[in-house]
Amino acid sequence: FPEDLELSNLKNLFLKNNLLENLPTSFGKLNKLKILDLSNNRLKNLPESVGDFTDLEELYLNGNMLSALPNLSKTSLKVLNFAKNEIKNLPTDFGKLQNLQFVDLSLNRLTFYELAPLLNMKFANAIYDPQKTILAPSEISVKLYEDYDLESFAKNFNGNNTYIWFKNNSISTQKQENFGFRNMNKDQIGVYFCEVKNVLFPLLTLRRQETFVKLSCQGSSPILVDVSPALQVCEGETVTLSSKLSNNSEIRWLKDGKLIQNTSNNLRVFESGNYVAEVVADGCTKSSEILQVHFIKSAPILLSLNSDGYTLQANFLDKNAIFQWFVNNEIVAVTQNPVYEVIQRGIYYVKVTNVGCQSISNEVAVQKVSPTATEDEANVENMLVFPNPSHDILFLKSAENLSEIKIYDALGRCQATILPKNNAGIYEIQTEKLNSGVYFLQVKTAKGTFQKQFLKN
Repeated sequence: FPEDLELSNLKNLFLKNNLLENLPTSFGKLNKLKILDLSNNRLKNLPESVGDFTDLEELYLNGNMLSALPNLSKTSLKVLNFAKNEIKNLPTDFGKLQNLQFVDLSLNRLTFYELAPLLNMKFANAIYDPQKTILAPSEISVKLYEDYDLESFAKNFNGNNTYIWFKNNSISTQKQENFGFRNMNKDQIGVYFCEVKNVLFPLLTLRRQETFVKLSCQGSSPILVDVSPALQVCEGETVTLSSKLSNNSEIRWLKDGKLIQNTSNNLRVFESGNYVAEVVADGCTKSSEILQVHFIKSAPILLSLNSDGYTLQANFLDKNAIFQWFVNNEIVAVTQNPVYEVIQRGIYYVKVTNVGCQSISNEVAVQKVSPTATEDEANVENMLVFPNPSHDILFLKSAENLSEIKIYDALGRCQATILPKNNAGIYEIQTEKLNSGVYFLQVKTAKGTFQKQFLKN
């Protein structure tokens, strides 16, 4: 919207449906306007200078986000429409708009008390029904045995308001302005709202927003929740949340504040979110701490064959990733390098492990081997691992002088780094602390790095 307006003699201005969020300070220069249409925009406030437009006869503000109106008593308004806004109070001088013939103030947040000025004004037509729901807290907790008054937020106008309170959609016996809780206990837990009528405004029924009233036990023991296996898990796996209670009370689970249809002590979780366990026990609502569960999505892995015909490339470059290379469904290497030189023909794929989660690539058929494959195979063949399978001690026999030995498990995790001691070409490796399974020895020599597989019983 232009900041500098030089349209001081403009009579009619139509700006509806323009998604306007504010008006410039120079808007006050348009003080000759007779018709101003700002409907269906996103205005949250209106310049006070609009109240100085003495010739203004028609003002359309409906369908905005206004929470208040400026003083309009100096205008010559005959038509005023500010329906579908967020106005809670009328201007104090609203009753002075004696030229008004039509006003629409429906779908705001006005109660009978705020609508009172309409009773002393003469309109050809005044629309005030319906009004939006009266805002109220969506949830409150009341302590055990405490007295508490739940407000209607609809002030009794002229003693003519009629209040109908509902609990869990059933009419309550209480008819006063505020709903009274006395000696709070578990029987009073529920969802409450009220409808308000007034004989002076027969067409309008106000409705207060629903409030869930819970019972709070100050100092009561919280629910303990165990998590298995972890709060961060891989996509496709599940997490089990297990509650620990002192009795067999029924439990309920909430995800992101919404109730889950599960009342068992154990909850299997398949989606990321914030989880809470609640139970009504001993007349009190007890809640666990918020447990944030995050499922890590697996990254798609594309395996391709480079132009040399024997070098495989995975499109995953995280330096912390572990690559397990397979040929014909047999694992042949574990590396931290997304590039692998083929040493035998066959069908290859790679498993990539990152932040504890695995992804599997597509398969690639390779018919060509690396020129260094024969030499590498010879070096590997000259290394002998025994006994294989091993139990507590593994021996590696090699004609080459070894500078370092690393032990990797089948997931590519380094389990040990050893500075080997050469005893007539035989190296002793302690394996008693390893769990049963398949492992790889990564052996570093002057000629390169080679791998040997062994099995731990």
